[in-house]
Amino acid sequence: MLLPKYFSSKQFEMNSWTLNQCRTYANDFNNFYYDRDFSEKFDKLLSGLDESSSDEIKFILMRMNFLAFLNRESMFSEAEEEALKVQMNNIDAIKNQGSYYSLFEYKFVNCNMTIHNFYDDLGLKKIEHIDFSREREIIDVGAYIGDSSLILSKYTKKNVYAFEPFSDAFEELNQNIKLNEKDNILPFKLGLSNDIGRKQLFFSDDALSISTNDPEKSLSKGACTHVMEIETTTIDHFSKVHNLDIGIIKIDAEGSEQAVLLGAIQTIKSQKPILLISIYHNIDDFISIKPWVDSLGLGYSYKLTKPEATTLIEETMLICYQKNEKK
Repeated sequence: MLLPKYFSSKQFEMNSWTLNQCRTYANDFNNFYYDRDFSEKFDKLLSGLDESSSDEIKFILMRMNFLAFLNRESMFSEAEEEALKVQMNNIDAIKNQGSYYSLFEYKFVNCNMTIHNFYDDLGLKKIEHIDFSREREIIDVGAYIGDSSLILSKYTKKNVYAFEPFSDAFEELNQNIKLNEKDNILPFKLGLSNDIGRKQLFFSDDALSISTNDPEKSLSKGACTHVMEIETTTIDHFSKVHNLDIGIIKIDAEGSEQAVLLGAIQTIKSQKPILLISIYHNIDDFISIKPWVDSLGLGYSYKLTKPEATTLIEETMLICYQKNEKK
């Protein structure tokens, strides 16, 4: 269905036949966009053009891709549609047990669990040879109420170190650890960053939106109007003090992912853990984190997971792992 906002303009009225034909033609542009060598071809196309001409080319490509998108029956990908089916089944699997809620083998004091975490175990189900991590420690940055830590705990015979600086979430994290009788999940009311000290944490009235960087540059733009200070440390410092051999680092730090990575650089270089990194909180994370990991020259392979089937970009996670890693 054509969108009135875009197809009721004077330009459309003057040449509606051609513009309607372009909706079919747009598929060719969309196929070009998905070509493996798109970047190389596009760079050659822009080479030698002045700034205004380059901007015009980008605008035309964006518009043609938009027209191609209108030909779709859904704004969600086939993978997201499949994930939605699993997500709905998982929602149906939540049971009110009176004093707690259950989801599969897990128990929760409230129905606040992040359902999509259980779709592919934070992306870990996508990695072959995952068994190597079981003799190593796990770091969970942004543990929230503990749902991710509970999942991670079955991937190690050692400990999961769960970091959550937000007071309400930290309290529920402790309750869920106790409810599930997990003695290998160790909670810490700390933020992780690139230095040891104190940082600002921004949050909304209902505490559902949280940002650890400038909220006006994040997905939470306009929502986080309250601020508090949190204590921070670094993964490198924590790992050295506790003499850890780390197999997995999961980072969902509400916009501080790059700072957390900088504070973990020695650990990443020396131990090459699996990295599960949220890259959706701001555009710089989405564009820059994968090249940054690549620049370390550690031979990581990469996968992407977006288990939340009802959002456009939220919960997109980069999976960095060593192929055939043995430990």
